[in-house]
Amino acid sequence: MRDVAWRLVINFTAYVVPAYKCFKALERRNVKFVRFWCEYWLVISVFAVSEVVLDILGGWFPLYNSLKLLFIVYLWHPKTEGATPIYVRTLRPFLVRYQGLVDKTFDDVFEFAKEHFKSHVQRIQGTLANMVDATVQQQQTGSRTNRAR
Repeated sequence: MRDVAWRLVINFTAYVVPAYKCFKALERRNVKFVRFWCEYWLVISVFAVSEVVLDILGGWFPLYNSLKLLFIVYLWHPKTEGATPIYVRTLRPFLVRYQGLVDKTFDDVFEFAKEHFKSHVQRIQGTLANMVDATVQQQQTGSRTNRAR
């Protein structure tokens, strides 16, 4: 139960509060804040993906959830705006350097997913068509049997 409570607090802090602040920045059409929130979302998305490994490695540490919560608040708090230096110093240079590779990888992954999804849909359609055919045949056979009686 304690773990669920931590997850709720961390997710609320990492996603709900920033999403609302992002909404406010968009509504006010404040370019500076919109840029900051874009930086935040880029940093938090990398953090969220890395959390899978971090939770395994650090989950045993007694203050792990507290430190994670503090880090998330550091990223978006108006006094620290920690997402900006992380984005500017690490994430942006990486993305600029490997943008072509990242674009190609995304294109390849999306194409693979599209083909995989299409083949599953076709298989499901085939299965459903077979089920409909079988049902129709059973009904026809049953109605012939009833007429013969």
